[in-house]
Amino acid sequence: MNKLLMRWAGPILILVLVLGMGYQLLVLGGVLSSANTWGGQLTDETSRKVGVIVSLVIQTAILFLLLMRLGKLKTSLSAQALTRWMYGIAIIFSLNTLGNMMANNALEQAIGTPLTGISAILFFWLAANSSAGKRQ
Repeated sequence: MNKLLMRWAGPILILVLVLGMGYQLLVLGGVLSSANTWGGQLTDETSRKVGVIVSLVIQTAILFLLLMRLGKLKTSLSAQALTRWMYGIAIIFSLNTLGNMMANNALEQAIGTPLTGISAILFFWLAANSSAGKRQ
């Protein structure tokens, strides 16, 4: 199980982040409703745009930090700093999971809760496991 997680945690998280960013772009473009994001709280055009842009910035930053942790991007951050970031991101995803559980939208509860929950676990695992893509 440990070897399986070591091999797939990074790619799974990259996939989740990229799909999440694609989803946000579809919401920003008006292709998808914003009712399924931010707990159904984005009720007008301005809040939708601001909320989606905030989500995209956060997801992009997390993706870059993850790629650094996996050794796919060069960085001046130490392995210890990246580990701390992974723990911080895991906490954020854990809180997001709680928010998804309390969302006003059943679809967000059904899809968002397991996605963020699994992501939180994988980020905790990447932070705790010294051999899981740790920057050398």
